[in-house]
This record gives sequence, structure tokens and C-alpha cells, in this order.
Amino acid sequence: MKIIKNKQIITKTDVITVLNSILNEKNKNIISKWIEIILSMDDKIFQQKLEKNNIETIEQIKSFFKPRISKIMSTSDKSKQEDRYLSTASWRKSNPTYETKQFLLALLIKEKINSNKLTIIDAGAGLGRNSIYLAKNGFKVVAVEYDEGAINPLKNNIRNNNQSDNIQVVNSNILDFLRQQKNNSIDALLDSGMSHYLTIHEKQEYFSLLRQKMTKDGLFSITHFSKEDESAIGLSESELRALLGKMLELDEIHFDTWVDSISRNKHFAYKGLLIMSEGKCEEIRESFQKIYALILKKEITSIEQICKYLDEQFKSKNGLKDCMQDSNVRISTEQEATRILKENMCEKDLDEAQQK
Repeated sequence: MKIIKNKQIITKTDVITVLNSILNEKNKNIISKWIEIILSMDDKIFQQKLEKNNIETIEQIKSFFKPRISKIMSTSDKSKQEDRYLSTASWRKSNPTYETKQFLLALLIKEKINSNKLTIIDAGAGLGRNSIYLAKNGFKVVAVEYDEGAINPLKNNIRNNNQSDNIQVVNSNILDFLRQQKNNSIDALLDSGMSHYLTIHEKQEYFSLLRQKMTKDGLFSITHFSKEDESAIGLSESELRALLGKMLELDEIHFDTWVDSISRNKHFAYKGLLIMSEGKCEEIRESFQKIYALILKKEITSIEQICKYLDEQFKSKNGLKDCMQDSNVRISTEQEATRILKENMCEKDLDEAQQK
């Protein structure tokens, strides 16, 4: 795709050439990532980006990138990185994402069916809003965060929420972390907007490692920006499905768009809740759909009710297979299910998080 303004042509090649011209040992990681983003960017988005930033000449490309590189390089020391995280809008949120609440439902079911305690990996934990939410609801969490600037604020946030005994903080690249894990050892992994910042090659290794390291019925929740989103290395739905392989869907992979409540930036992403296709995956999937249907009907409106329901069903010999024999209720729309979860699920936890 080419954009023509004032008879001058600006292409992706022009932008990449400029970036390579200012590349050095100190900034090569930043520039390499930007080049990956540009190469993966939808042509229409690339055009819109040029127009939005009034980039019409080669000099304007340089003027756009140089101050941004300098700003990032100026926050290289740890204290400045911490200030950047604490002042960035998207990091200041305390409430868990909707996908994390949905993930919690699947975790409660998996733990009950398998009769063993689960440990959750929060990939790209940031300041810990999802890790803290899962820990408050009874799970051990390993919060993996690559950026050093987030580590002290993350630990402080965990301590302030009295979850230090339940959350282990690991300062690591997610790929390095996964490589060190034993095969078939990860019960569940939450990726609430982390992997779309990986390069294409890193994504391929990431999803390959996931399939290798997760248990036979391991759970995986993902939010991954699409190609329409200009802030990361997005994927099309077919590309994402190809990387996921033969994982089964608990909640269908679907396209979502939203405006960040703080930054007001608009985002475009694919979201899904999946399970590895072995072990007790079918029993977990069936139970998830049944309880999710009860949430839709407002017969279950809290985590306490979910736990009580699971306890009651597992008192019978056949467990959840005996429940809801006469009900064929299915979730009618993702929008409706989302609304009910947001309105009714975990209100106590949300209020507590807001007060923090």
C-alpha cells in the first residue's frame, strides 16, 4: 500500500529504511520491535497512521521516531521506568478484566473435577490486577513480568492487597520462563494482552511452548490484538487459530472492540478461552457451558454460588454429569453473557479493588 501526498510517495520500506539508519547497539531492541510492527501492520492501518501523524516526507519520518526513541532510552534506569508504569493510564486500573472473571469460572470447575490445587501463570502481569483477583479467590499465582520497571510496583501492589503468600513474582521474558518449565506441568495460563507484543517468530515459539508445557487439560485464556489495532503486532483470526493448533474452545474465539476507559484509545482484538484437548477436557468443557448458561439465566450471580453449586453436584456419584439433565440452555449472545458477568459476578471483589 502506498500513500501519495504532495507528489511524494511514502512506503513501509521508507519507514523501515529510516529506522535502520538510526539503529545502534543501545536502541536495536526498540527499533527491531517497531520494524516488526510495521511489517505486520494492515495496509489500511499503515495509511491511517501516516495521515494521523502528518507524515508526508522522509524527514518527517525521522522527526516522528527520533524523539520517541530518545524518550524510551531516557527511562532506561529503574526508578524512571517505575515512574513511567505508575503514570501510564492503562497500568493504573485495579479491576480484573472480564476475561479473567470468565477464566476463574473455568479454573474452579477444573480444580473440582481434577481434585487438585491449581497454580496459575499470569503472563505479562503488569501491576498485578488479574493476579491479585485470582489469588483473592483461592489460587496460587506466578506473576511473570518482563519489564523491570513494573516489578517493584507489582510487588507493592501485591503486598498492599495482602497476597504476598499467594503470588510469586518472576522478572522474566515469557519465552525464557516457559523454556524452564517441565513438559505437561502448567495447569493454566492467562494471557490478557501480552503475546501481541511478541514478534512473529516469538509468537510461533510461544504457542509451541504452550502446547508442550501445559497439562493435558490445561486452560488458556487469550486476548490478542488484531491487525486493525495499530499499537501491537496483530494477527488475523486465521493466523491466531493456526498458532493455537488443536486446542478446544470453551468460549468461542471472537472479535471484540472497545475504548479504553482511561486512555480513550480504541482497541481491536480476538479473545478466547481454550483448553488442551486431552485429559478431562470434555467434562470440563461440558460443565463450563452448563454453569455459564445458569449465569446467563441469572440463577447464579456470584462466585460463592458457583462454589456451592459445584460442591452440591459433586456430592452425587456421577458429579456434574447428573446436573441439568432437562436443560438445553445455550448462551444466546456473547454480549449478553458479558453484561451479566459484569453486572453480577464478583461485585464484592470489584468494590474492594476499587477502594484499594
